[in-house]
Amino acid sequence: MKYTVETTETGFIETLEVGGRVLVKHWTGDGGHVECDDKEFADQLEALGIADEEILNRVYDTLDENYIGMDLKKIDLPTGSQDAHG
Repeated sequence: MKYTVETTETGFIETLEVGGRVLVKHWTGDGGHVECDDKEFADQLEALGIADEEILNRVYDTLDENYIGMDLKKIDLPTGSQDAHG
């Protein structure tokens, strides 16, 4: 399983790779208000046939219920900034 968040100029993209499948949630907006038209990851997994409620609940509680991308968008560094080492 791999989870990534990519900030963009218009929002951020969350990607969850699991079992050879790539699930995506596209968010638009600024750090104060964002919207997503994609289904929650737990719902996407369920649509793929994952029926284990414990797994679905953990994915929902860990990823869908938290707004990690929004937090990262608020601290997004400008392009071309130096890394922490220099």
